[in-house]
Amino acid sequence: MTTFYRQEGAQSAQVLVSFNGGTPTPVKSYTADVISKPQSLTVAVPAGASSASFRFRYTGANNWYWTIDGVKVTAS
Repeated sequence: MTTFYRQEGAQSAQVLVSFNGGTPTPVKSYTADVISKPQSLTVAVPAGASSASFRFRYTGANNWYWTIDGVKVTAS
């Protein structure tokens, strides 16, 4: 994925994953500016998992932002 993130004040951003409908777990948190940076996230899949759900959570009340593009999920 490629992401652009601007940090200001009490804002936060996270990538979360849940397996088989379970509780979402953060796999990446953003706490500082990330400008035009392709990123790879490696997520360990627990034994017996048959489905995964990824979520992108942003909270903020200011004029900064988080954009996400080019998300791919692949097996290795």
